[in-house]
Amino acid sequence: MVDGLGALMMRCPVSGRAVNSGIFVHSEDVPGLARLRLRVRCPHCGEPHELSVSDTFIDSRGVLPRARPKLRLVARDVA
Repeated sequence: MVDGLGALMMRCPVSGRAVNSGIFVHSEDVPGLARLRLRVRCPHCGEPHELSVSDTFIDSRGVLPRARPKLRLVARDVA
């Protein structure tokens, strides 16, 4: 894992396959994001899936240092 960085992943409820949300986070930021809701269009079944960050898991495979996003979570408060 590159400095705790990984992709937020979910499981498609239709196919059971892993889906990359396209959002990369540092593992220490995940607890502060637990209440956030995501909507992800699934590449496996084509349907949108809505879930909370607390229902995701982090996958660090394929995260290379040169591909690291430059953005970091700045505020943790969710209205």
